[in-house]
Amino acid sequence: APWAYDCRSLAVHLDQVTAVPPGATVLAQSPGCRGAMLAYGDVDAPDAISVQPHPEFSPGMVADLITHRLAAIVPEPVVAAARPTLSDPLARTAWRTAVHRYLRLATPAPKDA
Repeated sequence: APWAYDCRSLAVHLDQVTAVPPGATVLAQSPGCRGAMLAYGDVDAPDAISVQPHPEFSPGMVADLITHRLAAIVPEPVVAAARPTLSDPLARTAWRTAVHRYLRLATPAPKDA
């Protein structure tokens, strides 16, 4: 598939879309999130995309979120399992490629004056 990226990234959420909605196409996935990035409409020129993880977050930012927010609301075994994954390699290049590709397709060409 022209869009199939393996996009390991950081996720900090208590809710997750676990099934790909009808009419959506998986653009990127990770081991913990099959629908990490979804396209709606024509896969070669999507009307919209959705992104569940946070490719913009750094491991340090997520560590702070775990310490200062999630530790109070997420069970300790989940928090304990999350901390070691912060050192896993991230697919920043794949995310950048996927997002840039969508933006190029979604941005109309400039009109000549």
